[in-house]
Amino acid sequence: MKQSEKLLLIDTTKEVLFVALVGANKVEVRTNPERRRHSETLNEIVGDWCRVVDAYAVVTGPGSWTGSRVGVVAVKGWAFALGKPVIALGAMDDNDELVLLAKKKFVNKDFTDVKKLAPYYDSEFKVTPPKK
Repeated sequence: MKQSEKLLLIDTTKEVLFVALVGANKVEVRTNPERRRHSETLNEIVGDWCRVVDAYAVVTGPGSWTGSRVGVVAVKGWAFALGKPVIALGAMDDNDELVLLAKKKFVNKDFTDVKKLAPYYDSEFKVTPPKK
């Protein structure tokens, strides 16, 4: 990762919102102690970080139905609007490991087609795929 490059990492799959601005030698973290209020607080927590990054990384799941969607939908919107690449990640318990994996994928340019980016649920709610 080059010194000037930055990556925005978002995990809305857990009870506590996790957002990190990842640079070559520095990671700034923001969280929200209010559990399961991600849809109400994500934009406020992220602030201007969504505009100053080179790519986005988002945890797609598994996670709750609403939690998984919140992060994915936000990142898809920013990526389309600002023309930035996206990295899809699976949920992890350790945020430090998540940051390291996101950095590795960014360096390797292991990006996900934003049109194919979708949440992965683990709750009892099931999405029925459209008929072909």
